[in-house]
Amino acid sequence: MLLRYWYEFITGVLILLAVLIFGSKGLTALAILAFLPIIMRIKKIKPDEREKQLFFRSTQLIINIIVFSIIIGAFVFGLKIKDLSNMDSSALGIGAAVFLIFVSSIRLFYYYKH
Repeated sequence: MLLRYWYEFITGVLILLAVLIFGSKGLTALAILAFLPIIMRIKKIKPDEREKQLFFRSTQLIINIIVFSIIIGAFVFGLKIKDLSNMDSSALGIGAAVFLIFVSSIRLFYYYKH
């Protein structure tokens, strides 16, 4: 699982750099993430019970943060779905890369904390 978290983190950084350098064409770097299941199968990495529990605990925390940010965005800042649908593809790529970095950072934190 540690390989998975570091792979997601490094891929997120690469996607962020690609989008910042190449614009919307940098989103093709997202294809690197598709190799993760292949790598996990070749290396025959199976998570143990503790790693599964940490994975689910960190996923629960991430979902809570997402719901909280949606509520804050909707009620405090008055964001609407219409505003989000008008986003540029580069901004969407940056958002996806930052989200991937954020998620993998939280999972790495939980992994090293416990």
